[in-house]
Amino acid sequence: MFLDAEGNVLARVEGQTVKDWARARKQIDRYHALKKKAAGGDVAAQIEVALFECLLGKIDYDEMEERLEGKKLSDAQKKQMRALELDVEVRDALQILRAERRADDAYTSVGEDLAAVFKKGETPASENLRPAYWKIIMKYGLLKKDHALAKAAIKKLAKLYGEDDRRVKRLRERLESATK
Repeated sequence: MFLDAEGNVLARVEGQTVKDWARARKQIDRYHALKKKAAGGDVAAQIEVALFECLLGKIDYDEMEERLEGKKLSDAQKKQMRALELDVEVRDALQILRAERRADDAYTSVGEDLAAVFKKGETPASENLRPAYWKIIMKYGLLKKDHALAKAAIKKLAKLYGEDDRRVKRLRERLESATK
């Protein structure tokens, strides 16, 4: 994570490699350039700044919506906005799961909506939320005996962690035992 002198988040490093840190550094440079343009009245830059600040958590989704109200967004920006909305949904689902001590009923209630979104091919904007999202989908799929859904979620996790990752192997074992 990159912070400014006041401790505000400038960028989150998504990954652990030098490339990941370099990419985050480029994001900071781009953000500062866009911020200057936005202050000068550049509407396209204002849109990009609002989206980026929401991704960083500098502003919440509602504030981003307010900033973007009445502005013409490209299809890619609309898709990014939807992904940011999905971040909020995943965070809400995680709070419910924590409050309910990860009971099966809680997975069933939060999983239904997230599974519908997953089936449309939507993914959270934050890379840090994706594993939790896919795990919720996988557990929901197992509970509903939708093994194809659980398998698709595990496939996403395998792509992220690698086929030989112990977590992926454990999830595949759970799926195998559920299908017997």
